[in-house]
Amino acid sequence: MAKRQTFEEFCAEEGIPEITIQDQGPLSPSGRRSERSRQAWIKKEDERLSRWGEALRKYQGLINSGEVVDPTGRYWPIITRPKSEIEAEALIRRADELESLANRGMSPRKFRKEAAKLREQAKPRLSR
Repeated sequence: MAKRQTFEEFCAEEGIPEITIQDQGPLSPSGRRSERSRQAWIKKEDERLSRWGEALRKYQGLINSGEVVDPTGRYWPIITRPKSEIEAEALIRRADELESLANRGMSPRKFRKEAAKLREQAKPRLSR
């Protein structure tokens, strides 16, 4: 059975602090900051955000594999389709458009011939 776990619980389990916008990092009380201090803050923030991004990718991977279910409903399994299937659907849509134009009297022979070619191109891509 899949484990019910929110992203926040996952981050706590992994030891990753919650992402919050609380740091007024680049500014000092006087409104000035040295370049060295600013660069150090940027590096620290970059590391923190990249850890958070890695945790999000890992959590989404667990959801995709079915090991974890997000009880909040914010994260769902991402189902990817093969590129060839998407391309085949685009070819078929274009063929349908050409057929529609031909049925309305616009270059009927030319457009039907082109639609037939597109459908032939789509067949091998759908069978993979």
